[in-house]
Amino acid sequence: MTHRRAREAAGDKDVLVLGVDVSRQMLGSGLLDEVHLHLMPVLLGAGAPLFAGVRAELLPLGEPVGGAATHVGCSVVFGP
Repeated sequence: MTHRRAREAAGDKDVLVLGVDVSRQMLGSGLLDEVHLHLMPVLLGAGAPLFAGVRAELLPLGEPVGGAATHVGCSVVFGP
């Protein structure tokens, strides 16, 4: 499903994107307005850089929440 079809299907609701590859592509295309990260101190596989080649600034949405994982939400502001 393309991002246009997902947006049409969602109407006025949020569209959620999961996975580093899809998220990085959408960030690189300027299609995400928020990013919510859930970080755990475990590396599965080789890892994948989420923000490689993305020109954007992340502005925190409140304070990170810690525990077994750290949860942080950020609004995305795209640069030139």
